[in-house]
Amino acid sequence: MSIRLSTNIAALGVNRSLGENQQGRVRVLEKLASGDRIVRAADDAAGLSISERLKAKVRSFQMATRNSVDGISLLQTAEGGTQEVQNVLVRLRELSVQAASDTIGEAERQYTNLEFQNLKGEIDRIAQTTSYNGTNLLNGLGKSLEFQVGIDAHRIHDRVAFSTSDANVTPSALGIGSLHLANKKSAQENLGMLDSAMEKVNLQRAFLGSVQAALSSNASNMGNHRINSAAANSRLRDADVAEYSAQEVKLEIIANSATAMQSQANNLPAQALKLLEIS
Repeated sequence: MSIRLSTNIAALGVNRSLGENQQGRVRVLEKLASGDRIVRAADDAAGLSISERLKAKVRSFQMATRNSVDGISLLQTAEGGTQEVQNVLVRLRELSVQAASDTIGEAERQYTNLEFQNLKGEIDRIAQTTSYNGTNLLNGLGKSLEFQVGIDAHRIHDRVAFSTSDANVTPSALGIGSLHLANKKSAQENLGMLDSAMEKVNLQRAFLGSVQAALSSNASNMGNHRINSAAANSRLRDADVAEYSAQEVKLEIIANSATAMQSQANNLPAQALKLLEIS
């Protein structure tokens, strides 16, 4: 091997290797510090693109789940109102049965009718005041609602529709607006009409329950999709700490060795000087 003074080839080679090693350590430390395998697009351009799409889906699945849960809250508010209306209708029928008998006098029947009318007013109050976020739910005056329960724009597959007009429990809508207990005959005739009203409320409660069940199932499904997408994104983007820790130790050892070799390479020109001294 020739010995030169002007150019230390060995030192240049060791310095290049040391620089590459340092760059490798920086990249490994970035991954360990961030927890990401893909810190920049240069690490894995295709993987970064896929990961970003998966990340957007994970966030969208999370919001779709929240929309489903909020929709359930809205429907539970409506169902709570219909349940109380149902309780009032049961009491109205009870009063009608009582007033339909000659075991009470006209005075008592009038007292019963007073309670009857007040309870009808309570049904109307419930229908007019039951609302969610400013939207009337039980008086038939609300708007048609859509719950975005999917992550795409498909109207059928990604949205659940609910029309508040289908949940109208005002006395007039139930057909009991004109009922009274002023006399025995009216009380007797009330029974069939109250049965019909209770059937309407039952139907509305069943409808509310069916939509709640659908939203609950969707929330569970969106949760599963979110977990699976997050897991896929993790496998693609997250750093394997054990692997990169091992790489960092390896690069550190190589860096220490390269530093020692750099010192040795820097001493090569001195050997040439010794040759000159001898001559």
